[in-house]
Amino acid sequence: MADQPTGQGPSPILPANVSPVGPPPQIYTAPFRPIVIPQVSKSSQSTIITPFLRAYSATLSSPPYGITQSDFLTFLDGLNAVWIANPVLQATSIAGQVMGVIHPVEIAGLVLETVSEVASEGSSYLRTRRYLKKMNAVVFEPRGFRVRICGFEDMLDTIGVSERWVRGCLEMRKSADEEADVTLEKLERLLASVNETGGEIVHPRLRLLHALEGYVAPLDRVDMPVDTQQQSSVLRRLHASYAAREEQKRTEGLEKKQNEGRNRQVAKYREAIEGVQRKNKEIAKIQERITEAEGKRGDDEKASTKKIGRLTSEMGKVEKEKQRKVKEKLRDAEKVLEKLEQKEMEETMKIKWLVISRI
Repeated sequence: MADQPTGQGPSPILPANVSPVGPPPQIYTAPFRPIVIPQVSKSSQSTIITPFLRAYSATLSSPPYGITQSDFLTFLDGLNAVWIANPVLQATSIAGQVMGVIHPVEIAGLVLETVSEVASEGSSYLRTRRYLKKMNAVVFEPRGFRVRICGFEDMLDTIGVSERWVRGCLEMRKSADEEADVTLEKLERLLASVNETGGEIVHPRLRLLHALEGYVAPLDRVDMPVDTQQQSSVLRRLHASYAAREEQKRTEGLEKKQNEGRNRQVAKYREAIEGVQRKNKEIAKIQERITEAEGKRGDDEKASTKKIGRLTSEMGKVEKEKQRKVKEKLRDAEKVLEKLEQKEMEETMKIKWLVISRI
């Protein structure tokens, strides 16, 4: 897709010292901005396809759409039921037992009926295609929009943003300015900032969604159980709990990796601090000798001046060596998490997206 855009300034999350390649795309200004919902993760080691994140956009509740959070999550749980592998679909064999307790015109009834209809399909692709075809025809298209599943590039094409521009927005910001000197105080601030944010988990897919702010409708994450007043026990078993478990597993795995990365990063910062402290002691000793030589200028001006010049040059070399080594340590520290986040982001760009757009 070509880089086009008539920009309206850089992304709000773009660091000051990072510029995306090319101008930013024009922000979507129509009343209905596309809604995009990512998979929990990409599963490369399992035949079970991971579900879509349980999320909702308040855009759907506004007139003339009128789709409530409860109704949309019911649709989403049904989609996840047909999207993943058979273990969860086995629950549909008893769908007929509860059809009588749900009014057929309600979305919950329609979802359960449709899931039951497509359960016999042999592949996830066919089940999902039939499910979306019916839900689009009955629920979404009459309201003026369509739901589909697509890859990363197709999702960006739908919302009018180029992959090249998004990748530019996601570039890592370096903590250490290559041109500026690094002080002990700055190192201590960096170490403190890592310790303060040690418990925060940065989901790559959420970083992606942040990069798309202004071009897609905002999402409300929904991690709560399904409302028992609105949905049957069978439908609850279909996928709300499975999606939540997959999300929890993904979060725990990411947390473990990021904590390991932060521990290595902290170790690098501490090595840098210790190195600066050692060099500062060397510089302090040289400074003492310079002060001593300055006090003896009256005895032998020429010799004292020569000695002071030599010591000043020596001190400059120590300072230069200190800056070289500390910046090397800082680059190593940044690379620890940068490599992890780049790997996670590349995996995230392979996931599927649920896209709701105008017809």
